Amino acid sequence: MASGLVYFGPGYRYVEVDGVADPEVLMIYPGSSPEFAAPAPAFVSREQWGCTPLTCPAKDPPIFTTVTHLIVHHTDGVNDATDWPAVIRSIWVLHVQGNGWNDIGYNYLVDPNGVLYEGRAGGDGVQGAHFSGVNGGTMGVALLGTYVDIAPPSPMLETLKHMLAWQAVKWHLDPSGERLHAASGLVLNVISGHRDADLSPQATSTTECPGNAAYTFLPQIRQEVLTRTSPCVLSVGERNRCFRSEGGTLQLDAVVLSAPSCPVSVAVSPGVDWLAPLGAAIQLAPNSGNRRTAVIDLGGQRITVTQAGKEEGSLPCIALRGVVNGADFDQRPVTADSQIAIFGENIAAGSTVAINGRDVPIEYAGATQINLHLPSKVAIGTNRLTVSTNGVTGPETNFWVTESMPAIFAGIPPAKLGGVLTAYLTGIGAGQSSWSATVGGIDAGKVSLVLAPYLAGVYEATIMIPAELGAGDYPLTFTINGVASRPAVVSVID
Repeated sequence: MASGLVYFGPGYRYVEVDGVADPEVLMIYPGSSPEFAAPAPAFVSREQWGCTPLTCPAKDPPIFTTVTHLIVHHTDGVNDATDWPAVIRSIWVLHVQGNGWNDIGYNYLVDPNGVLYEGRAGGDGVQGAHFSGVNGGTMGVALLGTYVDIAPPSPMLETLKHMLAWQAVKWHLDPSGERLHAASGLVLNVISGHRDADLSPQATSTTECPGNAAYTFLPQIRQEVLTRTSPCVLSVGERNRCFRSEGGTLQLDAVVLSAPSCPVSVAVSPGVDWLAPLGAAIQLAPNSGNRRTAVIDLGGQRITVTQAGKEEGSLPCIALRGVVNGADFDQRPVTADSQIAIFGENIAAGSTVAINGRDVPIEYAGATQINLHLPSKVAIGTNRLTVSTNGVTGPETNFWVTESMPAIFAGIPPAKLGGVLTAYLTGIGAGQSSWSATVGGIDAGKVSLVLAPYLAGVYEATIMIPAELGAGDYPLTFTINGVASRPAVVSVID
């Protein structure tokens, strides 16, 4: 096999293979990634917020765990306290004297001003009591306050990202990836919300935590934390890959986004002998047995490869985070009773979809996309999905559901100044209680928001265009229960 090095520079890639420059081949040298450290954020110690060994005695020594997942919570309390240490002391009393726990349940807490507080005693790796009884392998950080229909303040989010980056580096985690959480038995995002434990049969409770408004920020937080955790930030194409039983070469799709000169390593799951790195690709051996799965580490980010068994045909394979809002393909969590789209490969007309083991009618299936109406009774948090094509069921994937996540369908007609505009939305959610719209950042007049008569999960929103705008193109945004849609463009005419 040819050996080579890859060099990245602004606007170009230069590759040298066996001493000869080849601009068409991307080789990835399988060496070690550069060391990188995310600095520890400053935090208020237990003693500083009033929890000394004398005032906060522990019944038992702490239990320690190897952290695989970072869990975000809210405390479901007041948002405007003037003494946040006092609030934390009251949480300690609730958890210890009320719930009978050994200590406060969270490892860390963040107040709305962005101040970080040490939680459970014992330091990093101590197992808390915060993830619905499946606490092994987790670190829990709680946002002080309630974030059901108001967004966490910017200072709070900034501190949250800082401390998650610190923890991700400390535990060698891919903050943008997914992996098995052993205690719950679920494949979860490395950075998850408390509610994501709900689907596990081992979970002892269900919850809306960390609140709909905070939960919708998690996809953005994962990506921003990723940029803080490595000098070699990659854009990895697809991280769920399916391959035929005959074996062959699987190309890896990755582009370095930062630190142009850094090497990027490729590694295969220990003990897997049917996958071998081959430059910018992976060589798969023929499979004479049952379906098999392995993980490739590409520059710190994980790619799951599933190879069909000998008697199977092509596997329908759902893209990582390939379950998206059907209006604008937003990759934030989807909403029950809404239109969604599913993207992947080896899908065909006649495919079927099962959610949590139950078949769901589909409205359209093509080679790479399925459209359907997500039932109203799917669980908030983690859900499981499979696609079957030509009698072959593909690997299971997870997707995430939240209460409201509005999205605007394309095709908005022009509107007159001071006139009426009708737009179509999905992702409203069953609990819609408040809504608003802005055009060009100015509040629009609300007329009505009602179910459209012809397509399940679609709403018809009628608003008045602000008369103070001039003619031109403006962003249109809807906010439902404190969660904003991505902006669409409306043309305003005189």
